[in-house]
This record gives sequence, C-alpha cells and structure tokens, in this order.
Amino acid sequence: MSELKFTFSTDWHFNEHGPYSRRDDYCAALFNKLTQIRQVNQKIGAIANLCSGDVVDIKAPSRVSHWLVRKLIQELSLFKTDTCDGNYTAIGNHDISFNNLTTLEKQPLGVILESGAMHHLKDRIFERGGIRIRVVGVDFTPEMGPEAVNIKKQDEDFLVVLPHTYASPTVTDYFGERVIQYSELAQMDADVFCFGHWHIDQGVEKVGNKTIVNIGSLSRGSLSKDNIFRSPKMAIMSFSKKEGVLSHDVKQVKLKVTPAEEIFDLEKKEEVEQEQEKLEAFLDKLKSTAIATDGRNVEGVLSTYDIQQGVRDRVQYYLKEAEKVHGSLLKEI
Repeated sequence: MSELKFTFSTDWHFNEHGPYSRRDDYCAALFNKLTQIRQVNQKIGAIANLCSGDVVDIKAPSRVSHWLVRKLIQELSLFKTDTCDGNYTAIGNHDISFNNLTTLEKQPLGVILESGAMHHLKDRIFERGGIRIRVVGVDFTPEMGPEAVNIKKQDEDFLVVLPHTYASPTVTDYFGERVIQYSELAQMDADVFCFGHWHIDQGVEKVGNKTIVNIGSLSRGSLSKDNIFRSPKMAIMSFSKKEGVLSHDVKQVKLKVTPAEEIFDLEKKEEVEQEQEKLEAFLDKLKSTAIATDGRNVEGVLSTYDIQQGVRDRVQYYLKEAEKVHGSLLKEI
C-alpha cells in the first residue's frame, strides 16, 4: 500500500508583540507551536506542511520587524528535508494590504515566499509511490462565494482545496461576509477542504464522501470566550492507494500550550466586556435618535451623553465627514 501524508494548520498570525490581553511571550508561544508542527511533520514523514493563510498578523509592512521575518524564514526552512518538500500557503487577508493581492510582494509574507522558505500555494501536484495528489490554494478575496472553491478534478487521485474564507454547516453570514455551507461543498469535486479565516474550532467533519477540516487558528490572540476554552490544533492528512482502492483520513492533533488562565489577563476581559456593552448602548441610542429626528438633532443629543469631550468631538467629526460623503446620516444608519 502507498501512502502520502501532509500536516496542516492555519491562521498563524505571527506578531512580535502580543495582544494587550496576553501576559506571556505571545511570539515565543507561536514559534513553539510551529516547532511542534515541524516535529510531527518529520516524525510521520509528511510530504509537505500546509497552511490556509494569515501567516503574519499585521497588514502594514512598516509595522513588522525584520527580526520577525528573518526568524520565520529560519524556522520555516527547517521543514525542508529529504521527505518533506517544505511549506505551502494560500494567501489570507492579513497577508496583504487593503484586501489587494497585488500588495503581496511588498508584504512580509512576500519576502518569506521570495526566500523559498515557504511557497505560494496555487495549484500543485504531489506525487509519490503511485499516488497523485493535487493541492489547490484559494487566496482571500472579499465576498468569496462557493464558485471560488469549486475546483474541478482532473487526473489526480485526490484533490485537496485550501480556501481562506468562512465555512460552516449552519451559519450563512458572519459580520456581512458570505459563509460557504457544508451542504454546498458536498456537491463539489474536492475530496478534502481545509479552511482558514475563521478562528473558532469547528473540527473535522465528513459530509458525504468529503472531509472538511475547519480547526481554527493556531494563535489565541483575542481575549474571547472561544480562545479561553479552545486548544489550538494541527491536522494530519493521510492519503492511501491499495490495489487501486483510494482512501483518505484526517486526524486532529492538540498542541501542547499553556492553559488560558495563565496566559490571559482575565480581569481585562471583564473591562473589555463592560466597555463593549457601553459602546453598543451608545450606538443603539445614536441610531434611534437619528431615526426619530431624521438625523437633524444627533449632535444635540451627543452633548447629553456621559462620554469624554474628546470622544464626543471625534464622533461629531465623523458624523460631519459622513454627511459630506453620503448626504443624510439617516440613510447610512
């Protein structure tokens, strides 16, 4: 029997400086997880290490240090062995500026790709021992729909598609972005889909004869309920061919990480939640005022709010700028 294996993880979000909610060394923790992935990759003799995008966290290249880019190149270069062909990634929205793929060459990931430590996953054939596997990356674009991930099979034994977009068995919309349904994926040619973009862990699910890998982000940046209870994962994908019979399997592997209560400042979580509640109440009141007055008395109402003068001035400024562009505040709200 011939067998080919890949390791997979996504949404690494490497950043030299951790989020304010983290008390540990966020960057060191991420590199530790990358090392664990490499160790598993080499132990199982995987042919490649795959990612569905968002390798780097900050979209502005001027805010990413040369040290971080150099360190990533060094660590990623260690994946390349006689067995492993190296690292391949689709492009995520954090890997580019302004959601524009033409900015890639000027981004930190563009430098990493140019170094050869990682490769831009477009449409790649991996073949060994009589097994032919085609792996296709689908780079992030706004409003990506199911047609973008509906890659047609050719002469390969297995087709694996790595899109950087939202997918779910039930949710159809997430903050205005289209969410591809698992039922839609079931009608497509690919044998395995490995999604990036959504940080929550939706696990690995079989839909008909398709396998959908949606294990969430490698990083735990934001102080959210999901990150407090989620354990970052990688996946091992195995593809076999025995006497002409094809089969594949995906196993989830929990990485060794420090418990959330030791890395997150949970007191700040309460502060953030309280501020969020105040903000939502403020926006609701502002919206209802605009509707009731046709937007004519919003500034007067602002003066009655218990907010700092600087914040009030900034809101008034934005309202005036919006009116210049859009005419009526009511239309926009």
